[in-house]
Amino acid sequence: MTMNPDGVTVTAHALHVPSLADAPAGGAAAATARDLFDRVDPEPACAPDQAHTVLGRKGLLFKEDSTRLALCAVHRAFGLPPGKLTEPLPAAEHTAVVVSSNLGNAQTVRDIAVGMRAGSAHDVSPLNGPNASSNVIASTLAIRYGFTGPNLMVCSGATSGLDAVRLGALLLRGERARRVVVVGVEPGDDTASALAALHPDATA
Repeated sequence: MTMNPDGVTVTAHALHVPSLADAPAGGAAAATARDLFDRVDPEPACAPDQAHTVLGRKGLLFKEDSTRLALCAVHRAFGLPPGKLTEPLPAAEHTAVVVSSNLGNAQTVRDIAVGMRAGSAHDVSPLNGPNASSNVIASTLAIRYGFTGPNLMVCSGATSGLDAVRLGALLLRGERARRVVVVGVEPGDDTASALAALHPDATA
């Protein structure tokens, strides 16, 4: 999103949802979702373990599924070629990041807690420790693409996505950034799926 005399404008977008790309056709809802996917991003969405086909292999070690999916979405929204950046993005120093994710790093937090309970803090890999921070997705995007504006993580439940868009607009109107990258991402790992199943009627 950027700010112009007419207000906040969405200048680019991408949809990177592997499960939607692989969903079989059938039913009105499935047809609508399939049509939306084809119009927003006609390229097939790769699964998190195949993120290197979009991002290149360097820098993905120990990155969680949600972080990999967010990186892929941003990479495609900017229309970048496959692989790691060879030069900084234009205006990166004035770009903010706002990410919406309620369960993004739940799997890592669980794994670390289980490991420490069974042993000690020495059993937690130094490479995995940073993933326990709820801000890890936003900060990873900022570091990889050189965004030096504010970076925020929104974990506010069902309204999280809309809250992220609202905060992005506030950053622009308050002249805290010239451009804002807004990302909504949720993983499909076992922990996230189990937690989501506890509230089957909730929407995000």
